[in-house]
Amino acid sequence: DILHPEIKYTRKLLEYCSEHNYLFFIDTCSLLNQYFYDFFNMFDKTVQSNSSLYIPYVVLEELKKICIDKKKDDEVVEKARRIFDFILQKCQQNRMKIIGDEEDKRTNERGEKVVHADRVMLEKLIYFRNDSQSCMLITQDYGLTVDALQQNESHSSKSSALVLVKKIGKGGALLDNTDDVKNPKLPIDHA
Repeated sequence: DILHPEIKYTRKLLEYCSEHNYLFFIDTCSLLNQYFYDFFNMFDKTVQSNSSLYIPYVVLEELKKICIDKKKDDEVVEKARRIFDFILQKCQQNRMKIIGDEEDKRTNERGEKVVHADRVMLEKLIYFRNDSQSCMLITQDYGLTVDALQQNESHSSKSSALVLVKKIGKGGALLDNTDDVKNPKLPIDHA
């Protein structure tokens, strides 16, 4: 742990969030991150057994699209297939849960119902925060990170619930994804 302070902090963060009943969400880009399995092993060992990693339905739909996309690199398609199978296996073990359904598809500019995970992810975070439920989002997406963290400063809804956003780094460590908008300080950050 002395050599890897980011890993030590990630364990502390996961323990803290688990003890305080945070909901854990993950985005497609983080599922496809090369260190995802390292992160999930840490999550699985650290987070209480009654907690799950939530996979929005639209994220699963994005993975399905990648699996059948003829233009994608074979390596990316194979990685998406492995992750898809992994999610189904972990859902049976209650370590992952799929939330949402076809209703989560959104209308695009041409009036078609399409998969757009970022919009839905943000909607879910806002919903849970407004329902006094703290959440952690794991995403590599800078724009989604900024939008999600700005919910902590929302003037239209007051809530003591927090939204944390981290990205997966080397070894599965959870790291800040931006300096533009900060994650809220937690009691473990002062220790």
